[in-house]
Amino acid sequence: MMTTIHQPLCKNIPFLAFAFFLFLFSNCSSYDEDITQIEVTFTDEARISFGNDGGAKSIEVKSNKDWSITKGADANWIKVSPTKGAEGVATVTINVESNEGDAREGLFTIIAADSEKTIIVTQNGKDGSAFEYTTIREIRALYADIGQKQLHITQPLKLKGVVISDAEGGNNLSPNEGFIQDEAEDGIAYRVANQSLPFVMGDRLFINLAGSTISINNGILQLNFSAERVKVEAQDVVVEPKELSIKEILSGSYDATLVKIMDAQFRIYENLSFYEGKGSVTNRALESNNNTNIIVRTAKSATFKDEPLPVGKGNIVGIVSQINGLWSIAMRNLNDASEMSSDALSRFVMKEPPADSPQIITDVDIVNFGSKGGNETINITTNVNWTVKSNESWLTVAPNSGNNNGTIIVSATENEGDERRAIITIAGSGITKAVQVTQHTEAVGSNTAKDLFFSEYVEGKSYNKYLEIYNGTGKAVDLSDYKVAIYINGQEKAKYTEELSGILEDGEVVVLQHPKSVIYNGVTIESTSINFNGNDAIALVKISTESYVDIIGCIGHDPGSKGWIDPSDKELSTLDKTLVRKPSVREGVTDNPYEGFPTLGHEWISYPVDTADYLGSHTMN
Repeated sequence: MMTTIHQPLCKNIPFLAFAFFLFLFSNCSSYDEDITQIEVTFTDEARISFGNDGGAKSIEVKSNKDWSITKGADANWIKVSPTKGAEGVATVTINVESNEGDAREGLFTIIAADSEKTIIVTQNGKDGSAFEYTTIREIRALYADIGQKQLHITQPLKLKGVVISDAEGGNNLSPNEGFIQDEAEDGIAYRVANQSLPFVMGDRLFINLAGSTISINNGILQLNFSAERVKVEAQDVVVEPKELSIKEILSGSYDATLVKIMDAQFRIYENLSFYEGKGSVTNRALESNNNTNIIVRTAKSATFKDEPLPVGKGNIVGIVSQINGLWSIAMRNLNDASEMSSDALSRFVMKEPPADSPQIITDVDIVNFGSKGGNETINITTNVNWTVKSNESWLTVAPNSGNNNGTIIVSATENEGDERRAIITIAGSGITKAVQVTQHTEAVGSNTAKDLFFSEYVEGKSYNKYLEIYNGTGKAVDLSDYKVAIYINGQEKAKYTEELSGILEDGEVVVLQHPKSVIYNGVTIESTSINFNGNDAIALVKISTESYVDIIGCIGHDPGSKGWIDPSDKELSTLDKTLVRKPSVREGVTDNPYEGFPTLGHEWISYPVDTADYLGSHTMN
């Protein structure tokens, strides 16, 4: 991976062989007192390294403003003096005692007005071993080995990576989500909590992973961490995309990495833009001249969504990811398509592969079923012996093998639950072809919810209690027909009720809070009825029919002081947690469970106590 840091070169302080200059101006000879700007110059990285026997090193700070130094929570073993200074030049000394344990890392930050620079300090362990960062590949292996839906990281692991996604481009479903890539060119999606502003493309992050989680969110492996665990060590770091063909992507391990697809064109382009319709995402097919293709995904929130598709061939940059087994690429901004031609005459004509070259071609890449299920056909054009299989029991295929061209029948059973997806894989002679299958809960193409449902639950410290209700029905809803009921300590009769009022527009949320809640400043409805603990059941009730629209927990059951706990993940519970409904959920729990909280593990994303970053809006796919 090629990286470029926009920082000038410098020389060492002679007697300690390490130095940097903290400039708060745009050049080295004079100052503008109204400008505070940090520019750091290093011989190597923005770090100071010590052997296991410790010692002292110095740095020189030059500033046109008063400055101060703060240490991170993991830097008690680092002594810095002085910790503040005035305008001018000063020498700061870093002292580290001998290390009798493992290799370690800490940091301190120099702050001047509204600018700051973080310095990393590492020390070798007692055995002489140097501090090492974990890699994204190792993180992925940890998740694969655990065999659970969610992995909670308890080890003191540290990760270094560069943000490759572009929050300003808007092609993410949430501003708190993105992608990072490490020096080994491996990537992973992330979601960050307690963050006031999103990370910027080119930010190089140092992440303390202790307390973080890894889970599958909307079909993508995602690293979830808190903003307090992250430091931005450098900005404007340029990550060069890896140049690949579509065929190489489909056969390789490039999930969540930045790539440039070479020599490709949009299969259908006339009078089309990157996004259309009312759904959260539009998929467009990108093809190469060797009969391979990949989906280009554009979110409704993308700043370039209304731009016309390039009509010619060329190269396109984006972040490639494997979602539920199907490969796709997402552009970060419009500039990622700058190497695509606007001339339709540049388009290539699809070539027939050599007769002796193995090939598997299907007449469709995506199959959709309605809730009632049924049969669909897929026509296969191939010159190999092939087998076909489905990765889900509700979807069957026949026949399951064949020779040369053929037709398979795909059968889906009736779907009485949430929308579900499967992958059909056709394989032979070392090549594979995947077809994505989606079965909806309503008519094919419906993107609406059946009724209102709880989209967020905050059970925080003291009175920090919030409930968020989402309208994804496709139309405005009169809230006067709904009430929230809270059943405490296993009672079968509601202790508190709150009748709602007003009109909730489609795609909007209403947030209810206890009057003494203090962690969210958005628009809310205050009510003393919003008073619950982790062992209390909560229901959204439709008044006209006296029926449940959604239920959190189990009415009439007290799970105990630790709240409801997911049986496959003991860290996922209703006590001292913020729970956010997954984007794939389109319907609440309408029948009171026999016991427990059955949907906790697969419908909710868990965040630490007093997380309020996601209140005020909700995304439904």
